[in-house]
Amino acid sequence: MTRPLVVVGTGAVVAMALAASGGVPTTDGLTLVALAVGGSLLASLAGAAVLRGARHWPAGRQALLVVLITLAATVTGVVAASVAMFISAHDLRALLVVLVMSSAVAIGAA
Repeated sequence: MTRPLVVVGTGAVVAMALAASGGVPTTDGLTLVALAVGGSLLASLAGAAVLRGARHWPAGRQALLVVLITLAATVTGVVAASVAMFISAHDLRALLVVLVMSSAVAIGAA
């Protein structure tokens, strides 16, 4: 369990450094990090439960499921943070188009 915490902690440090280098106030950076972690964590926990139920699936199907869980966690975190930044409905829709197409390419590559 320590490896995921180290990875998430490292990600938070890098994200905050990136925010600071761009002039984002610390409180805003912390809010964005918390929203991204929260959204991603929810998707990851749900995915882990699904993955436990898929233990008897063929390895290829399990690998695809891991890719889908990873993408769901990323997309959920991005959307949660984007909504909190008060991005316009048009901008959010454009972001969703990009996320869907990027996810489709990632799934195809898997």
